[in-house]
Formats: sequence, C-alpha cells, structure tokens
Amino acid sequence: MIVVHKNNIHTTSIKILVIHYVLRAIGDSIDKIRNLILNDDDRIFTSLGLWNLKFTALVFWYCGEIVGDFYLLSRTSPFILSPFKNIRLVLSYITYILLCIGKISICIFHFFYPYQKILRHGSEYYNKYWDAYWNFQLAISFFSLVYDIIIYFTMKVDFFDKDLYSEIEENKAWKKYRKMSRIRIKYVAIISAFTFILVVTSKLKYTKNHFPTNFLEYYRSMFVTMPYVMMYIDQILISETDMIPINESIVHMNIYSYH
Repeated sequence: MIVVHKNNIHTTSIKILVIHYVLRAIGDSIDKIRNLILNDDDRIFTSLGLWNLKFTALVFWYCGEIVGDFYLLSRTSPFILSPFKNIRLVLSYITYILLCIGKISICIFHFFYPYQKILRHGSEYYNKYWDAYWNFQLAISFFSLVYDIIIYFTMKVDFFDKDLYSEIEENKAWKKYRKMSRIRIKYVAIISAFTFILVVTSKLKYTKNHFPTNFLEYYRSMFVTMPYVMMYIDQILISETDMIPINESIVHMNIYSYH
C-alpha cells in the first residue's frame, strides 16, 4: 500500500492506515506469544503474566481501532464546505469521541478488574466478567453504528448528492471516486449493524445457554475487523482511478475554487 501511495505518504489517510497497522500488528504479536504459552482464553485468569499479556494486546488493539475509526472522518472532512458549521460533521466528531471513550473504558475495566477473584470464587466472577465485557461491547457497537450512519448521511448530503462536484475536472474519475465512497460507507454501516445485532443477541438468556462465549467473541472480532480491512482496499481502489484529489489540500482547493 505504501508503494502504491509513495507520492501521497504524507496524507492523513495513509498515516492513519500505517499507524493502525503497526498498533494492531503489535497487539497480534503479543497475543501470539500468549497463545504459545497457553492457548486457552479461559485460563488467562490463572496467571498474572498471562493476564498482563492479554491486557497489553487488548490495549494495542483498541488504540489501533481508535486510530482506524478516524479514517472515515479523514475521508469525509475534505469534502465539507465550512466543516465547523456543518451539524452532521460536528455530530460525527461527537460520536467518534464517544466511541473512543467506550474503547478506552474497556481498557480501564481490564486494568482494574480483580481477575484473581475468578480463581477464588469460580463461575460467579467469571460470569460477572463476561457480563461487564459484553455491556462495554454493546455501548461500543452502538456508538460505532451511529457513527457510521451519521458519516453516511453527511457524505450523502454534502458529497454524493452535490452538483458542485460535477464541474470539477477529471469528471469520470470523480464519479468513480464518489461511487467507491458510497459503496465503502454502506458496507461499513452494514457490518456495524451486524456487529450490534450480534452483541445484543449475546445478552439474551437463550444465547448464553446455547452458545459458548468464545464462539460469540470470535464472530464479533471477525465483524469488527472487516471495516478496517476495507480501509486498505479503499486506498488501493483510489490509486487505480489515476485522479489527482487523493491529497486533501488539492481536494480543498478544487472544492473552494467552485464555491
């Protein structure tokens, strides 16, 4: 990806992708080390070392997600005229902050959770841990879904449906760019909806009795990862349009020249 965008490495979008990749890769590496020691998620509570490895990996994962979540805003803001006066964009930033608070909160929860009590009291504290964990995931998935929906409608009103952009040079490229952006945001919103439904389902008594927690967590992680993979696909597709406005400053210049 860096090779593809070697002339645009200084742009916000590329920086976000690089930082997100590095943070997630560090988290994955730490978790792989933990798996080599003991490949059993339920037994991370038996050792301070295993718990700390899992917690450290989790911190890097969520920091990577927080950086990656900003990608949508970085791809939206350049197309908004008077961004600080645009209520939809302001709501997007507010929802993004709430999403970040949710992810930071789950890290703090793990830092202070008395995991040793699971060894002493068995299933009681084990169930309390997972109940609290899914409550955090419910809040995170809700704000993620709202964030994606607001971003979609912001882009729809201020970019997809604007006649302003039809006059910009490279008209065919811009049409392809808008089409890709529309598909990308719809895809991300749909995945967020599936994630939210899965998390809500995990709170149901029937689900708790018939599906193991690790099974639900596996699919939640899979759904959560998909939008971040889409970021890299998005940048590769952009590079194939052979158009100028990958650079945010050029995008602004093109837009405001027609204002």
